[in-house]
Amino acid sequence: MKLLAQMVLAWAIGCMTGEVIINATRAHPVFAIMPAVVAVLGILMHLLQSSKISFKMKERKFSLGHVVATPGSLDLLHEHGLYAASFIDRHATGDWGDLPPEDVRENEYAVDYDERVLSSYVVSGDRKIWIITEADRSATTILLPEEY
Repeated sequence: MKLLAQMVLAWAIGCMTGEVIINATRAHPVFAIMPAVVAVLGILMHLLQSSKISFKMKERKFSLGHVVATPGSLDLLHEHGLYAASFIDRHATGDWGDLPPEDVRENEYAVDYDERVLSSYVVSGDRKIWIITEADRSATTILLPEEY
């Protein structure tokens, strides 16, 4: 069920932004089954509409632009069975990850005044990924700190 939820989230983020770019040579195998995910999503939406089940997605705080990732960041996430979509969702909704309070304040200011936004997430031990959205909101990049 968790894998299905992550697949649906990845697809939903792509639909919401209309701008998700995946490097075809490094794409995760899960993207090969997107037609099946769309069918399952249709069934889930029907069930939600015909029952009392409901859910609310957090609202994005800013536009992501084109979403891209470095090969190193994708390798690290894949190594640990994690998906970029869940981190992108956290970033876009204002969960900045593991930042000190002063950087959290900087991000809140950046959202309001169109500055660059940075999130940092621990993947395993001391291994992290960063997600950076440019000030002009043209692009969001997932990368390793050493790739900056």
